[in-house]
Order: sequence, then C-alpha cells, then structure tokens
Amino acid sequence: MVIWKLYLAQWRVEMQQYRKLIWLSVSFILLLIFIWDFSERIDGNSTLRTTMADFEVVEYSENKTFDDTQREKILGLYTTYDISKRKTPVEQASINKKVGLTPEEQKNQHGKLNEFYIGDYTYSLLGIFQESHSFAVLAQKNIITNENKEIVVVLHQYLAPYKVTKITDAIIEFTLDQQRIELSLF
Repeated sequence: MVIWKLYLAQWRVEMQQYRKLIWLSVSFILLLIFIWDFSERIDGNSTLRTTMADFEVVEYSENKTFDDTQREKILGLYTTYDISKRKTPVEQASINKKVGLTPEEQKNQHGKLNEFYIGDYTYSLLGIFQESHSFAVLAQKNIITNENKEIVVVLHQYLAPYKVTKITDAIIEFTLDQQRIELSLF
C-alpha cells in the first residue's frame, strides 16, 4: 500500500510538470502567431496591400446619350421589377367580367331572395325592428366600387324604382308593377 501511495504521488508531480510543459509550448506558439500578425499589419511592404494603381480606371461620360431603341432595351430589362399601376375600381370592373346582373336579369328577379340587385347595387336584409312603426335595415353594396353602407327603409318608401309594400317580423317585400321580391332574415 505504501508503494502505491508513493507511486501515486510521483505520478501527480510528473503530470503537473507535463501540464506546465504543454501550457508553455501553447503560449510560445500563440506568441509567435501574435508577433507575425503584428508585423504583417505594420509592415508597409506587404504583398497583400493594393494601391490605386492596381485598379482599372473607368471613365464616366455624363454626355452619353442613347437612341430610342437602346433606351427601350435598357428600360425593358427593368419591367420585371416594375409595379403595375393600380387600376381604379371602375377600370377594374370594365376589365373583369361584368359582376352582378344585367338589366334584363334584374327585371326577372322575383320571389324569396337572399339579396337582390338594383342597378350597380345589391341589397340584403340585416334586420327588422318594431318601434312605433316597423322599419328594416338593409346592407347596400356597390358592386363596382365594393363600398358598403347600411340604409333604413320604412313601409311605403321607394328604393328606386321598387316600393316597400310589406314589413313583417322576418320579411320585407318590394314590388314594381307585377314583380314581387321578398328578402327574409331566415
């Protein structure tokens, strides 16, 4: 057991010396690298340095003009990056397929509907209210500009050219000559 303790103590001393030797050699190598780096940064004759003479001088002429074909060719290269001009709702509607119903289709509207068309507007029933008199709230949407607003209608009021002829708890009725249209809540 005593031999073992002696051997272990000797081994610890050798390891400490070995660690010191490793640290000393790593420190020496790092010192050499720092000295080399410092000398390269300070030394003005380094091969890594460049001067203005190494660069090609390109002259720019402000008087350079292009003919129309050259200019169009150059501008054509940028067309993929251009943002197209936004179209107004009226322009967009004329480009797109006609939204809504034609005047003849509007004349053929009848019966119970969820929404009905008058010109460039659609109407749908939002609610019916009973106070001193009955009135209904309709959602009016312009199919060209997508503008929405709510309107209030009462019995016998005209929603040109239709007339409100009946308001019950769940239905509002519009008539025009023989044409009868009902909008219902359910």
